Amino acid sequence: MKALIFLDLDGVLHTERYDLWLSFCGKPLTDEFGAKFSPSCIRNLNYIIKRTEAQIVIASNWRHFGLRRMQEMWEKRHLPGSVVGVTPYLAGEDGIEYDRGEEISQWLQRNNAAKTPYVIIDDRSEEYAEKGRLVQVGYRRGLTLLAAKRACSVLEH
Repeated sequence: MKALIFLDLDGVLHTERYDLWLSFCGKPLTDEFGAKFSPSCIRNLNYIIKRTEAQIVIASNWRHFGLRRMQEMWEKRHLPGSVVGVTPYLAGEDGIEYDRGEEISQWLQRNNAAKTPYVIIDDRSEEYAEKGRLVQVGYRRGLTLLAAKRACSVLEH
C-alpha cells in the first residue's frame, strides 16, 4: 500500500449543505445505500487520490454495513479510489467503545500497515489522540479543496 486515507463519511462527504440543497431542489436525500454525498466533496477526495494514490479505509459508523457493502456503494456511485478496509468496532468488556484512533491503530496492526503513510479525515477531533495525522473538516461543507491539500501534505511528509 502506498498511502491510506482513514475516511469518515458523515460530515466529510455527506454534508449538511448538500442535504439542504437537495431538499431545496426537491430531490431525494438518500439512495439504496443511505445519504447521498456532495459532488464537490467527492471531487476533493479524487484530488487526494490522484495526487497520492492513496487507498481508503472507512473509519465511520457506515463501517457497520461491512467492507463488501462499502465497496459495492463505491462502485455503484462511481466514487474515486478503492475501499480496501473498514476499521474494526472495538468495545471493552464493560461495553465502553474505544475511540476511533484506537480502531485505526488496530487496523494498521492487523493489516501489517504500521509503516504506511496515512491521513485521517473527519469532522470531529475528540476521538483522536494523534492530531498530526488528522485533517478536521466542518460538517456543513465537508471535504473542501483546502482540506484536501492539507491531507496531501500529511501523506507526502
